[in-house]
Amino acid sequence: MKSSFDQQFIEQQKQSLLKEKQELEQYLKKLSHEKPEIKGDYKADYQEYGSDEESNAQEYAQTE
Repeated sequence: MKSSFDQQFIEQQKQSLLKEKQELEQYLKKLSHEKPEIKGDYKADYQEYGSDEESNAQEYAQTE
């Protein structure tokens, strides 16, 4: 199937998407860390407030 887009347009879109991907990955790294067992999968980092009930409630509220 032949594309109706010219090669220049496709390349511009590709570069734009790669730039956006890089920006999103940088933002994601501020909030989480990459899981080593699955490439491209991240685990959110949460601030530890403590282990008592009130601290746990603060941690939970942070995720909402």
